[in-house]
Amino acid sequence: MRLRGKPIALSPQEFRLLAAFLKQPGTVLSPERLLDMAWGSADGGPENVRVYMGYLRRKLERDPRDPVLLETIRGFGYRYNPPRA
Repeated sequence: MRLRGKPIALSPQEFRLLAAFLKQPGTVLSPERLLDMAWGSADGGPENVRVYMGYLRRKLERDPRDPVLLETIRGFGYRYNPPRA
């Protein structure tokens, strides 16, 4: 995968999480829904999602402390905001 012309390496789990967002851009996905989509079950707990969101943000966001692509919607979940052309 490449971002801004540079190759980035994603772990298999990071790739599955990103794929879940790419399937539903602009949609707020709960941690439980993301666990189901990216891990195959909701048994892992929302902490897994939070940790992997941090990994993805460090790799994909210009400023991981102020995410634009992978937004946290407090009390609901996360939303992928596709970049504008």
